[in-house]
Amino acid sequence: MLRKRGAGHRHLCRNGCMCRLGHRDLMARVKNDATRRFDQTCWKPMSLCPPSSDGDAMQLRIELTIASRTAFSIGAGGSVMTIADKSIIRDGWGRPIIPGSQLKGRLRWSVEQVLRGLEQDIPSPFDGPDREEINTLVKQIFGTPKLRSPLFFADLPGVIGDPAQMDALRTECIQHQSLIRPSVTINRARRTAADKLLMFQETAQETFHSPRAITGQITDVSHAALLWMASHLSTRWGGTKSRGLGWATVEARVFLDQQEHPATQLVSVGRILPSPIQDIFRRVAHSHLLVNVSM
Repeated sequence: MLRKRGAGHRHLCRNGCMCRLGHRDLMARVKNDATRRFDQTCWKPMSLCPPSSDGDAMQLRIELTIASRTAFSIGAGGSVMTIADKSIIRDGWGRPIIPGSQLKGRLRWSVEQVLRGLEQDIPSPFDGPDREEINTLVKQIFGTPKLRSPLFFADLPGVIGDPAQMDALRTECIQHQSLIRPSVTINRARRTAADKLLMFQETAQETFHSPRAITGQITDVSHAALLWMASHLSTRWGGTKSRGLGWATVEARVFLDQQEHPATQLVSVGRILPSPIQDIFRRVAHSHLLVNVSM
C-alpha cells in the first residue's frame, strides 16, 4: 500500500499512542533512545590505567638490532604486486619490517616460558578472563585484555647497510628487494610432491633495527632486565621456522632516564630475582655478550 507523500512515519510514543513523525524527528528520537539505552547498560570499559607519573617511574627506551642469519618470512598471507603466494609485510617506504605486534608477542612468550619453567603461576589465554587478570610480572610488563601495557612496541624496519644511516637509505631501491623462495607440498601418504601445489614464498634477509623499539615507563629496573633477557633468548622470528627460516641474533641496548645501562648492571639486577632467574641472566650474558660477572 502506497503512503501519501509527507504523511510521516508512525512511531509509538511514550504515552502508548501512535503518532506521526517526520523523518528528521524520527531519526533524532531513535538516536536519543539508543544513547539512553547504552548509558543504562552495565557495560564497563577497558581500564587504560596510564603509566604512573610519580617520582618512582623511569623512562625506558630499548634499542634493538636483529641481524638475520637465515631469510625472514613475516607476512599475513596473500600476495601484493608479486608472484609469491605469501608476501612479506612492508612499511610505507616499501621496506620489510618486523611488526611491533610480533615483537611484543615474541618477548612475552619468552618471558612466560622462563617463568613457567621456574614453576611460577603464569596464566594461559585459555584459562579464562578471571585467570588472565592475576597480578604477575607478565601482566605488569605486557598488560592484559583489561589492562593496557605501560610500554609501546614499535615496528622494526629492515635495512641493508649501516643501521645508523637507515633514514638516509630508506629511499634506495636496494632497501626494497626481496627473494622468492619456491617450495612444494609433500603428500603424507605417498611421501612425494603433491600435484599442482608448487608454492612461492617471499623472504627478506636483512638487518632489522629501531632505536626506539620499546618505549614507555616502568617502576622497577627488573622489568627492563627481563625484557633484555627475553630479547637475547628470542633467536627465531617470523614463519616457516621449521624449514630453517627466521634464525637471527639480537642485540639490545637499554636506556633508563636517557642513561644507558650496560649488561653488567642488568645482570646485577637479577640478584633481586629468584636464584633460577639469576642463572638464566648469567648464561645469557656469557653466551651473547661474553660478560664475566659473578652473582
